[in-house]
Amino acid sequence: MIMRTIVSLLAALALFFVAVVGRPAAQEEATPTPSTPTLSDLKDIDQFQELFNEQAGKPRLILLISPT
Repeated sequence: MIMRTIVSLLAALALFFVAVVGRPAAQEEATPTPSTPTLSDLKDIDQFQELFNEQAGKPRLILLISPT
């Protein structure tokens, strides 16, 4: 039962990404391509909020994963 739920969730996420990536990007093509994003460790919630708000108007996905 739990595996079926996990598989269904993963399938839904895959469909979401296909829908977001597959949509026409006419507006994005007009703007210059930004530099390659870099990974960094978050120090606190304020840093996360600042980074999140910098990308206003773009699709964002936040995953909270817990081992329990």
